[in-house]
Amino acid sequence: MLDRTLGVFKLGCGGAMLGLLAGAAAQAQPAGIRFEETVRLVEVPVWVLGSGGEPVTDLAAAEFSLKEDGKDQEIAFFELLDYDRTTPQTLRFPRQYLFLFDTMFSEPFAIIRARRAAIDFLDRAWGPNDVAAVAMVTAREGVKLVCNFTSDRRVLGAALETLGYAGWTSDVRGPSSFALLTQSPAGGGRTTTGERGGREELSELRDGIDQDIADHIRQQEGQAQIADFRRYKQFAGELFSTLDRLGTGLRAMQGVKHVVYFSQGVEERVLGTQSLDSFAADAEAMMRAGSSADAAADAFAARNQGEASFGDAGLRGFLTKSLERMASNSVLIHPVDIGGLRGDSNEAVDESRGGGRGLNFLTLLAGETGGQLYKNSNDITGALEQLSASTRALYLLAYYPKQFGNEGKYHQLQVKVDRKGLDVSARPGYYEDKPFAQYSALERQFHLANAIVKSDLFNTAFTPLSFAAAFPRADGQIRIPVLVEIPLDRFTPDPKGVLHLEAYGFLLDDNGQFHDYFERLLTLPAAELRQNQVQSVKLLEEFIREPGAGYQVRVVARDSFGGAVGSSTVAVPAPDFEREFALSTPVFRTGGGSSAPLWRMPGYRAEGSGPESAGDELPEQLRGGAADPSPVPELKVGETAEIAFRVYNLSLHPETQRPQITMGFVCRDHHSGAEVKVTEITMTGPPPQIKPGCFDLSLRFKLPELPPGEWDFVASLTDTLADRSASASAPIRVAVSQAAAK
Repeated sequence: MLDRTLGVFKLGCGGAMLGLLAGAAAQAQPAGIRFEETVRLVEVPVWVLGSGGEPVTDLAAAEFSLKEDGKDQEIAFFELLDYDRTTPQTLRFPRQYLFLFDTMFSEPFAIIRARRAAIDFLDRAWGPNDVAAVAMVTAREGVKLVCNFTSDRRVLGAALETLGYAGWTSDVRGPSSFALLTQSPAGGGRTTTGERGGREELSELRDGIDQDIADHIRQQEGQAQIADFRRYKQFAGELFSTLDRLGTGLRAMQGVKHVVYFSQGVEERVLGTQSLDSFAADAEAMMRAGSSADAAADAFAARNQGEASFGDAGLRGFLTKSLERMASNSVLIHPVDIGGLRGDSNEAVDESRGGGRGLNFLTLLAGETGGQLYKNSNDITGALEQLSASTRALYLLAYYPKQFGNEGKYHQLQVKVDRKGLDVSARPGYYEDKPFAQYSALERQFHLANAIVKSDLFNTAFTPLSFAAAFPRADGQIRIPVLVEIPLDRFTPDPKGVLHLEAYGFLLDDNGQFHDYFERLLTLPAAELRQNQVQSVKLLEEFIREPGAGYQVRVVARDSFGGAVGSSTVAVPAPDFEREFALSTPVFRTGGGSSAPLWRMPGYRAEGSGPESAGDELPEQLRGGAADPSPVPELKVGETAEIAFRVYNLSLHPETQRPQITMGFVCRDHHSGAEVKVTEITMTGPPPQIKPGCFDLSLRFKLPELPPGEWDFVASLTDTLADRSASASAPIRVAVSQAAAK
């Protein structure tokens, strides 16, 4: 296990328990130090707006005061997050949107137009530090997650184009609910030609998609009818329960969550006109009906369906408590009144479904969670751009709570700013976290999405050691074998003594678009692992892609019982091996020594196409079988190591038919970039020529005097006949010497 990790943090629901280190502080720590989880920080995001609704960005920490349960707290961390710039903290706390379409209380044509506005917003106001998800509220499924949180605009655009219908082709597997676009929706979303025929064809395709979506909503979602108020109120109860589950699930997504809620709202009579105090006791009793928010929502729904006389006070009380919980979990609902949308045909809103009479409900959602309400506007895209502008910056405060450890306990927060005339908005409180084993399915999905879209620096319970490199195939494509080693010391056995491991690999290009992924779910007997002294598990998988681009392989692993999560990302250059002078990534033949088994990934690739079938296209260490390679070999100073790599497209002398090359080798510090030359290095024998200009090199070298930590072994070659150079590198870990360990 690499010791480069600068911190081990427990991420609580909505950040209730959060280990937080400033980027500058993290960089100052020497490699090899590991901070155990001995302190907890509570993070408090704060928006400060001026009179014109623009963010105020010149406040100092001394101008803020913070209280928990009425007691002053010392602010231990303070930073302004500007989402127009990429920093370590914007990587950790990206701006997060959930586009939520309410098909229960909205007309189909209004949903269609709202989703067009969301697509325009994605094109015009999407920022470099933004991630988003797409979901629907339906009568049949409650929350229907069309696309989990992702930074891939292509996937988001396709999800918004179709809302899961009409040609949306995606590959979604397992607990991640991660949407991978395998085929563009009909029409490809947009056209780049100015030809009339292209525009007309695209218009026809979009009209077809619109009709499919409208038909699905009418036929499947069972919208509420005001004419039958008892039935209508039952639908409202189901909606409130769904929103409650969603708010609970979003706790697992660290940071602030902006729920953009497209709806025409719930008819005013459902909420009643009584004051909040008059039904507080009823609402509290409903919350106590279950040990969790999900259980409370279930109890509420059962009572609402079983009792026709269930009062307005109980409905509104339950909703108010749910919204209070959302706000405490940093979930802000921004309702968009899509009843205000009107077409050129002056198509009227169907008043039997609430029409414009749901504004009180939408106002309540925004007011109780700190969101912004957008109503009576045809320019929904413009309203969403206003939302983007007002949330482009926030202050992140954090403090050490004086008392902690009471699962589920609520703590009230109060934030003030000394400067007058400002609008200050912050979460009103937080709930202490619960064990991961008690997370709902939706919480687990968002918890995993949190690890997928955020930097490796912040998924630090453990580090899955990962190796990925590009090699050419005979058909002109490239294969990218992925070797992962996952340490098990942070995994918690369930009551039956079984470890539950989830492993995911994602292939991204340089534009952040996801092209492929794999997942693997393993159950491992903890006692047997201990008996055999197995401390880690290895996985072998591969991707097949086109050459000539840069890729990244991102690996995420999670303990699905204890909740520990780790990730690592490997850059994979993919040159055109047919034409360019290039080196393959060096592969070590020494430095392994792990007793972990090599697990294969069956079922996700066609039989016979995996790494084991690559033949001479891959080094033997990456073909599976009996080999036991190490993704990041651990070497000792003075130890002799052996590496192998392939050279492509070397020029040959016209007379001797031999290449002329110069070689250089260094070890480069992974963090500082400092280089140390490798001087004691020899070839193990004459390099065989695989085909003209393609040679296999095998070298043996002695590791120079290096400090312990992470390094990269870098090989550089120059083809002197053609005056061109190439280089390649592979990660190594320099072990702590026995003398230093003592």
